[in-house]
Amino acid sequence: MHKPKIVNLITKILLTLAAVKTIESASKGPITHAAWSPLYTLSKDKQKLYNRANKLQDDISNFFQTAAKASIKAAIVAVKLNSADAMKAAMCLQAKIKADVTAKMAAAEQCRTIATAVTMRSAYLHGRIAEFIEMMTAMRGKTNEHACLSKQGDGTDRAAGETITKQQATCKLHPEELTKHSEELTELTATGYPKLTLPTGLTTSEQGGDTNPNCIFLTTTANELNGNGGFIEAIPLAAGYLLRKEDMSANSNQAINQL
Repeated sequence: MHKPKIVNLITKILLTLAAVKTIESASKGPITHAAWSPLYTLSKDKQKLYNRANKLQDDISNFFQTAAKASIKAAIVAVKLNSADAMKAAMCLQAKIKADVTAKMAAAEQCRTIATAVTMRSAYLHGRIAEFIEMMTAMRGKTNEHACLSKQGDGTDRAAGETITKQQATCKLHPEELTKHSEELTELTATGYPKLTLPTGLTTSEQGGDTNPNCIFLTTTANELNGNGGFIEAIPLAAGYLLRKEDMSANSNQAINQL
């Protein structure tokens, strides 16, 4: 891929990330449930790392903007003075500014790439942490209290009277919202699972039976679920979210917008 294409791609990514930061900042927050202290500490650290990467992007942009403004001002001053010496001075200043910008261009592009990678990795890890906690929460069983990843509706970490519906309305962590620009996956594979594809996922036959206690995989079908932990809460899977009733029968409302 040519360098201009790479730069354009990075620019598009940065613009997208900036839009996501602006839109989602009010609705998302770090994991704060007391039972998951190590994970929410990591989550907060990742948020700080994201903020630092964001600042690096701003610093780079400000540097180039300041250089461009200085070059324009030098030309304007030279025109106003209307003398040969002023024009020479302006040309020398512009040459120096251009040299400084050129010298820092390679490092700036490298910093942009690093900042973008840090941002995307932070967002990915935070999302996987949330998925893991949701999975563990779903496996707690019927007798345990419902636990919110952020805060319950009454402001506490957990409350036995809270319903799943209420949690979905009050918890700060939400599934990613797709846009018209998102690319649709055509195949999903993983090392050791060559049959793992988007239409079917892993079936119980490929996992060694539907009561295998050592691993829990979810598929895109309502009747293929490996595990017998008494699911009563929303669980992430490829096609959205799957809700198991207390009698272990599948809930017909599988899509996240139908829960």
